[in-house]
Formats: sequence, structure tokens, C-alpha cells
Amino acid sequence: MKLATNNQSSMLIKLGVLLDFGRYSNRFDYLDEKYLGVDIGDIVLVRIKGRLVNGLVVEKNIFQNNSKAEFKYLSIEKIIEKKVFQPWWREWIVQMAIFYKVSELKMFKTALPPGWIGKSNIRSEISTKIWITLITKEINYNIN
Repeated sequence: MKLATNNQSSMLIKLGVLLDFGRYSNRFDYLDEKYLGVDIGDIVLVRIKGRLVNGLVVEKNIFQNNSKAEFKYLSIEKIIEKKVFQPWWREWIVQMAIFYKVSELKMFKTALPPGWIGKSNIRSEISTKIWITLITKEINYNIN
């Protein structure tokens, strides 16, 4: 006998969420147990040490609980803002992290304005964009 459920899938998704704590920022793993449809590039509300904070989803994997240890992942509470960056931008950040020999998390933190993740819930409904300036040697930047 199967249980009736409105969940699309019984497969859970584990998400790497970048939390901005000043210079001590780090990535923490959360589950999408509420099946919100969280994806890379979303700003989400999560709980850490009893507090609700905003975080940026930077990684997404299928959750496989193969461990014998009793470890409980916390769940994503809600999505604050969908797709604040496109997948190609994440790929570019990863490539830059490899090139500069730094962690992906440090590169994400460097690429975003200070405090930007934590303040996203007070933004207005005006569409926001991330502006990226690439400087290359092939272009003459002299202004006449």
C-alpha cells in the first residue's frame, strides 16, 4: 500500500547555502524538505543557531543519507528571492576561483557587495541585476 502525498518526489535535495557573517562567512548544507523548488542562485531563509538568516544557494545535490550517524539537516524555511544570478555566472565564479587559487566561497563573497545577502529581504520589488565588468587587454579603454 502506498501513502497518498502531494509531494512531487520523495527524493530530497541537499543545498549548499552561503551565509554572510562578515569575514567568517561559510557554506552550510540544508535540505529542501518542504519541496519549495529551491535552485542555485536563490536567496533563501534558513535557521542557524535558532536565528533566521538569509543565505545564497551556491550548490545543489541529491541527498543521499548513507551515514550510520544520527545527523539531522535543517530545512530551508522559504525562498526570499528567485534567481539573483544566472547559471553561467556561477560557472564563471568557479573558473575564477580555480584561476586565482582561492575557494569558491571566497570568490562568491568577493563578487557580491558587502552585506548584500543579509539585506536582500528589505529590498523593494524593483528588479535587481548584478553588473560584472570584465577588462581585457584587447580593448583600448582610453577616453578621448
